Amino acid sequence: MKALHFLIAFFLVFVVFHTRAPFAVGKVETYKEISAPEVKDMLEGKKVLAVHVLSEIEYDIQHIPGSVNIPIHKMKTTGKLPKDKNTPLIFYCMGRRWPYSTKAARIAVEKGYTNVFAFLGGIPEWRNFNYPMTIDDEWQKI
Repeated sequence: MKALHFLIAFFLVFVVFHTRAPFAVGKVETYKEISAPEVKDMLEGKKVLAVHVLSEIEYDIQHIPGSVNIPIHKMKTTGKLPKDKNTPLIFYCMGRRWPYSTKAARIAVEKGYTNVFAFLGGIPEWRNFNYPMTIDDEWQKI
């Protein structure tokens, strides 16, 4: 009988600590990770807001055309996000080595946005596909 109790306890601990979904009452909103081709399709297909979450200088140097700049440190207080909480939002930065796109996506979810995406590959992945970029040639010379 002790062995059965041990197995049940082990199973419960395993389930609690090894599932990705949090245990909560009600619906838990999250964000989805997407790739460069998915971002390109979304930008071409429907109303979506792409958000460059690095500094204004980094945005000026290069960004995805049509995106806006909301630096990560301004995400909690910005007025640039749409009033419609169902608007698709894509957050990106300088790739997988930087955590800012996921941090911004989490903040957007906390603010009540329901259609949130983190483009983890960011600018490096976008450029690997040779997709168009807005680039400031003067900054590139520095």
